[in-house]
Amino acid sequence: MPRYKEPFSLYPRKTKKNIIVWYYRTYNEKGRRTIGRSTGESSKTLARQYCQKLISKNKLIPQKSPTLAEWAEKRRWWIWGECLYIKGRLARSSADRPAITRRYADLNYRVLEQRILSEHGDKRLDTITPEDCEKLLFYWADQGFTHKTVNNWASAYRVMLGEAARIDIIERNPWEKVLSLVPNSKRRGLLTMAEARQLLNPATYEKVWDGHHMYYCINLVAALTAMRQGEILALRRGNVFSDHLHVKHSWATKYGQGKTKTKEIADVPIPGFLYREMEKYLKGKGYIFSFSDGRRPATGNRVTEWLYRAMRNIGISEHERAERNLTFHSWRHFFNTYLRSRGVPDSKIKAVTRHKTQEMTEHYT
Repeated sequence: MPRYKEPFSLYPRKTKKNIIVWYYRTYNEKGRRTIGRSTGESSKTLARQYCQKLISKNKLIPQKSPTLAEWAEKRRWWIWGECLYIKGRLARSSADRPAITRRYADLNYRVLEQRILSEHGDKRLDTITPEDCEKLLFYWADQGFTHKTVNNWASAYRVMLGEAARIDIIERNPWEKVLSLVPNSKRRGLLTMAEARQLLNPATYEKVWDGHHMYYCINLVAALTAMRQGEILALRRGNVFSDHLHVKHSWATKYGQGKTKTKEIADVPIPGFLYREMEKYLKGKGYIFSFSDGRRPATGNRVTEWLYRAMRNIGISEHERAERNLTFHSWRHFFNTYLRSRGVPDSKIKAVTRHKTQEMTEHYT
């Protein structure tokens, strides 16, 4: 008489606390082995009894795995205020240093909608393989996106499938076996000293900046302090002193005022010349660089557009600017490189620019 073969197999696993827990596997309707599921029992005998109870209730074989699109909708992935993953991360972090920001969530939601679901939305979670993930990674790269961008998109997808593995919807995250691409981003361009002098010469700003002193002054602040655009736009009257700027916030048109990129507060030294240029904006209330009586700062897009306009006025064409990758952020590179050329120690440069690591200081030079 043939031996009875149980429709499941049992195997032990050790938890992080070194406790043995028995898991079981079975087979789905296509004959494929399902992911391991915990019985919650530390005894093999009790684990077998647990599985037999599932058989009696016709619940041994789990329901079909949802598609990625179905699961994204059910879990409200990356939707601020609704996504279970985000709620969990925020609940486990402090209000001062939240684990996830609204901007990060919104960005990943766009990635999910525009890049991930369009390719893998109809795939069932338990059928997504490391090969599928790697093919998608290279597909994105072949579209001309930088490796940094592609890696960021993959990171959003990796988090989602990591969560699916954590709650036992899939056995393991297929992205664990996929390596990130080596960054190949085009480095921010660097303005020469001669170009910086042309752009920031107070004697010729009316010609270069078409008489628009505020946009000239914002760029002057960036060049002489290495402050980020959002930090400059968030400056209020109480943040400006004769010898330093008190950097406490950052401004984004969509999200309003928030913490700085590093979430730190800093006092950035300024020369007397810069303070005198800024004085005319210290008479009102609210944000100093504003067209609405201080209620809201100037928009970042307009600041950047006027910088590009000034570049054209000194002979840097749109084509050349794009080729050299010159942006508003180039002022941070300019500041970093200028201080190094003057023999300022890296430790002091790092303190002023508020770089977290020496590698970042190197990157900006």
